[in-house]
Amino acid sequence: MFKKFFAFAILAFSVTSTESLCDESSSIPNFSVTSTSRARIYDADIPIILPCSNGDFELSFTAQSNSALFIAFADAKGLYGPNNIIEAFIDENRRNYSIKEGIVSNIMTQPLYTTNSAVSRNYIVRYASGTITILVNNAVVATANTNGYEIDRLYLAPYVNRANFSRISLVCKSFVACPIPPPTSTVSPTPSPTPTPQVYLYDFENGSGIRDLIIEYCPRNAVVTNGALEMRIDATCGTDLIYNRKIVTGKYETKLKVAKGPGVVTAIDFYGASKDEINLEIAGSSPFNIYTMYFAKGVGIDKSPTVVVSDVDLSLDYHIYAVEILTDAINWYLDGNIVRTLQKTDPNTFPALAGDKVVFGVWSTSRFGNAIGQPNYTAGPKVAYMKWIKFTHYT
Repeated sequence: MFKKFFAFAILAFSVTSTESLCDESSSIPNFSVTSTSRARIYDADIPIILPCSNGDFELSFTAQSNSALFIAFADAKGLYGPNNIIEAFIDENRRNYSIKEGIVSNIMTQPLYTTNSAVSRNYIVRYASGTITILVNNAVVATANTNGYEIDRLYLAPYVNRANFSRISLVCKSFVACPIPPPTSTVSPTPSPTPTPQVYLYDFENGSGIRDLIIEYCPRNAVVTNGALEMRIDATCGTDLIYNRKIVTGKYETKLKVAKGPGVVTAIDFYGASKDEINLEIAGSSPFNIYTMYFAKGVGIDKSPTVVVSDVDLSLDYHIYAVEILTDAINWYLDGNIVRTLQKTDPNTFPALAGDKVVFGVWSTSRFGNAIGQPNYTAGPKVAYMKWIKFTHYT
């Protein structure tokens, strides 16, 4: 399983002498988590990994949300590992707080209360000598002894809706023998390293779930079961899901078995607010063909789709599909091989801003016209099966 972890850069040392205690501080990029269906949904792919050698730490952040906040403390096995987690429930709206140990469960027993608009609050999560202390706006609201539990990572999630986390700082407490700052030098500073790509993996085969993907249409036809996301279409509705993190340059990759039969299309498309668009579709009536197309500012630059012909029936097995946005090119992939490249020759006809969201699902219509046939659901719904989908943000 691919994992994306927050990388911690040492920003400063508070030094009083070479033999005294000091703190090590790290900053963490802003991020958001969305929970649906009245059950907090942690993003298992973005844990806050603790780099503290002696275990004591202080995490501070601002959360903007209209519902209660959950904080999960896990050991090195992670959120869904074999061991228990410690979970804090912080409902500042009702002044309801708890810290308990147990397994991760989507069965919520806490009362749900939301405000009409999101509220920003400052939180501090402090761990010292085996005790967790949580403060909201500098007031202590909950404490608990961990009884020897070894905290390796944390996760944050709202009860429902979206929470934005910002001004995130992690301080490792009580480091001994703090390093002495190096003397001033006239040597030119080392260039900043290339940013590490951010990766978000939804591994349905290994139980990570839909999490913060948005089911735009027909939720009953988007179900994770038997190690795959089943995207179904029947006589009443098809379904699509949205990945809503903007990709400026980057790539999606997915292991997918497309739906088969006339009148059904399996699609994974980039859409931008500027009406830039990048398409990849497979019609169930012609499962040897991958249809590719793109739009710039709503104008179809391809007057007809570019068809990539596979030497196998793509509906019979899983294949890996990908589309990559670069500053000067768009690449379409099948099973790790580039099957089409669009070079940037004119900024007015290049879909550079298509990466606002990725939409994928099964539909009864095609972006490429109506030559996909008529569906027949007498034998049941048509289904596309997705083992995983991964989104890599280069920038």
